[in-house]
Amino acid sequence: MPFFSSKPTSFLGIDIGSSSIKMIELGNRNGQAVLKNYAFAEKTSKIESSRTEDIISRSAEIIKKMYKEAGFTSRETVAALHNFDVFTSVINLPETDLADLESIIRVEAHKFVPIPLEDVVLDWKVVGAIGDKHKKAKDKKKAVEKPAPDKKESTKVKSDETKNAKLAGLAPEDLLPKDERGLEVLLTAAPRKLVKKYVEIFKAAELNLLSLETESFSYIRALLPKNDNSPVMVLNVGAVASDIIIVEKQIPVIIRTVDGGGFSITEAIAHNLGISIERAEQFKRDVGIYAPDGTDSNHVIRQLVESAFVPVVNEISYSLELYKTRNQNVEKILLTGGSAYLLHLSDFLKSTFKIPVYIGDPWHRITYAPEMQKVLQEIGPMFTVAVGLALKQIVE
Repeated sequence: MPFFSSKPTSFLGIDIGSSSIKMIELGNRNGQAVLKNYAFAEKTSKIESSRTEDIISRSAEIIKKMYKEAGFTSRETVAALHNFDVFTSVINLPETDLADLESIIRVEAHKFVPIPLEDVVLDWKVVGAIGDKHKKAKDKKKAVEKPAPDKKESTKVKSDETKNAKLAGLAPEDLLPKDERGLEVLLTAAPRKLVKKYVEIFKAAELNLLSLETESFSYIRALLPKNDNSPVMVLNVGAVASDIIIVEKQIPVIIRTVDGGGFSITEAIAHNLGISIERAEQFKRDVGIYAPDGTDSNHVIRQLVESAFVPVVNEISYSLELYKTRNQNVEKILLTGGSAYLLHLSDFLKSTFKIPVYIGDPWHRITYAPEMQKVLQEIGPMFTVAVGLALKQIVE
């Protein structure tokens, strides 16, 4: 038994995507994340074999090769499960004893998890009080229905209510009628077979898997400042699918995944114009999705790009409407993913949804050499998940 032990000083974030694998190594310098290394590798068609053994061995092979050739040093790893592989939902529970909460959550989980609970790894987190939201909604309604009371009187009434609540050992939301109180719980269920597969991949790659999480938490950690509690939509436009995540107070309250991404657009151009994938990809990069000046040059290609992106637009619209039922509006959209830099995509989304749109910066919490700024800005959207994963052990 060693007399001395030391905590790891650097960590790997490894994102096994549908078309590529991204790897980031961050060092921990007194709580400040420092970029040490990064690497990227395209997958080949061989890895798409349906046999689990083939997927494990091929993924591990790629990771080991990346690790060795790029000169990574840490073996402490955090990885992510795809949002579309995990069942996630925010559920409302009535006021209940904390001792009974776990058993009630397991009962509620049966309602939305489509496979037996013994086949999933179940995780949950209390994210808010229902009563607080109901009270805000009622206050809004009252403000419309009758004139606001005198400011001094209103302040006094609110102060007295809060004071009485504290004396009784209650939170302000407990002033509501009992049938309007309760908890909001973020529930996550990951198939055990999937978790086991990831464990086997990193075991075969000779890395120490510290934890697995869903991608949505990696996006939040990488893109949002720690004190930013505003309602934000994170839109990850990947190769074959897009993630739509609405974040409230750093918690993903709506998570949607829809088929349609960068490669889907490229395929649509290639199929409709009868050209190669390589040429279609170049057309997509050159023309983009939207012409701000209203010109009709390259109209056909632009129309193909917009048509291929329709499922994503429809899902964004649905998610925004769904979020309004929480009496909230999204304040901004953060773009990330390999296709975030699709020409004019930000302008297109801003024009369509009348919401400010920005390219997310996953490097804002990380120290790196100034001369790397340009290249990191270019690859940032593609590495967002990997960055968020490597940050987990440093900032939490």
